[in-house]
Amino acid sequence: MQDESAIRCHQVSKSYRARWFGKNRYVRAVDGISLSVGYGRIIGLIGPNGAGKTTLMNLIAGVLHLDSGNLLVGGHPVGSREAKRSLGYVPEFPAFLENYKVEATLGYHAALCHLSRSRRRRRTGELLDQFGLYDMRTRRCGMLSQGNRQRLALAIACVMQPGILILDEPSNGLDPVGLADLREIIRRLSEQGTAVLISSHRLDELEKLTSDFIGIWNGRAVDVSKSLFGRDGHVLKLNLDRLPPEGLSRVLPHEILSQSGTEVTLRIGSPAEIASVVAQLAAGGVTVRHLQYGDKEESIEDAFLRLSRKRGAGE
Repeated sequence: MQDESAIRCHQVSKSYRARWFGKNRYVRAVDGISLSVGYGRIIGLIGPNGAGKTTLMNLIAGVLHLDSGNLLVGGHPVGSREAKRSLGYVPEFPAFLENYKVEATLGYHAALCHLSRSRRRRRTGELLDQFGLYDMRTRRCGMLSQGNRQRLALAIACVMQPGILILDEPSNGLDPVGLADLREIIRRLSEQGTAVLISSHRLDELEKLTSDFIGIWNGRAVDVSKSLFGRDGHVLKLNLDRLPPEGLSRVLPHEILSQSGTEVTLRIGSPAEIASVVAQLAAGGVTVRHLQYGDKEESIEDAFLRLSRKRGAGE
């Protein structure tokens, strides 16, 4: 495997022309993104709708042309023959020739990759076994379940045994069994040295695959490392007799994770801060009826929502 990064972006930008109220305007979907992805790693790409995730994936896959910046795929300029051969791409909505059978579909895509007849036959058999499609090799694509369609899309992306896989929302429409199968396939490919960049709104599923994330907000990459997310923390749950008139945030400097009526959950730095929290509330005329302390590892979904609220508030 090559020594260089599987994917390396430097100040990559892409704008679209949109028509607003009869006037042409440019919308910058990707705004100066720089990132690096190593071989054998699974990277989760997260961000709100319209943040630029799919545009970035399409740029890396060579589907779109970038406006500015540098982008290397497998150590080669994006869009080059070498870059295309080193990358497999599964879009959010993969399409097939619905009347084609599974085995014929794989053979067709192997032919598009200019494999010889003998190599094409051998590679098709390998893919049927690798992705659990052998028993349905004679089934038409239009008759496949959503999970098996996803298996087929992944198999097609792996025809040339690429060192890089780009997966855009691969968990869409999958049941729990399909999700577990998908995780197993992705882990196995990663263990074989494949770099996997995966976008998903199923953050709970994404967290089962990786702890490495790249955040995209308003077309820009943001640091969403564990240290920024503060995922390892101390949580204090309080039941108060009432809320301070001026608001909790005015009385307490701590981060409020959740609030339902007079039940409040705070993040604190250590157990030593409990006494000061109670004292600060008492100074504001609030009595703590009950408290519960514990360590908590925040889920990536909770952290994502918290960070989204902060960025939405301009913090």
